[in-house]
Amino acid sequence: MPSSLSDRLEAFTRLDEDRQDFIKALIDTNNQLENDLRIANSDHLDQLNSRRLWQEKAQSYENKLNETAGNGLVLCLIDGDGYLFEDSLIIQGAIGGGEAANRLLNNIKRSMQQHEGAIHWKIIVRVYANIEGLLKKYAYIGFTEEEKALRQFVAGFTQSQPLFDFVDAGQGKERADHKIRDQSGILHVKIIDSLLV
Repeated sequence: MPSSLSDRLEAFTRLDEDRQDFIKALIDTNNQLENDLRIANSDHLDQLNSRRLWQEKAQSYENKLNETAGNGLVLCLIDGDGYLFEDSLIIQGAIGGGEAANRLLNNIKRSMQQHEGAIHWKIIVRVYANIEGLLKKYAYIGFTEEEKALRQFVAGFTQSQPLFDFVDAGQGKERADHKIRDQSGILHVKIIDSLLV
């Protein structure tokens, strides 16, 4: 009987060791799972904070876009030496100048329809030309009306829209081109809501 008690004791001892190993394995697994859970929770919080930050940035940009929706601008620079207006408009003087400005405004607005919110933007038009050179050009092609009609056309164009100007660039070759190049070079900056035509 002692041997069977020894065997039983040894069996119980092995069973206790197995149970201790099993409990230790459970504790190790539990510790690993708790650590994995802490990491997952930390990652989840980081993701939430990141998402919240990007949502705030997106909202901020959307607010800026909404604030500037009516503050955009379109700048149209025209070389008046190279672009001859219709003779029928020039002959009408100031009325023809106003009509030319209105047609140009309508064409610009039509081309702006593809840009969301641009319909409310301010439109600035600058026509640069050598007026004396234009008078000679029109005389050469047979337009012999008084100089007064062209000058009235220029005044009518400028007065018809608050942000439209017909500017005498002065005499000299490529004066209008230089003015346009210089202005367009200055305006190649990053501006929210701007369109250079």
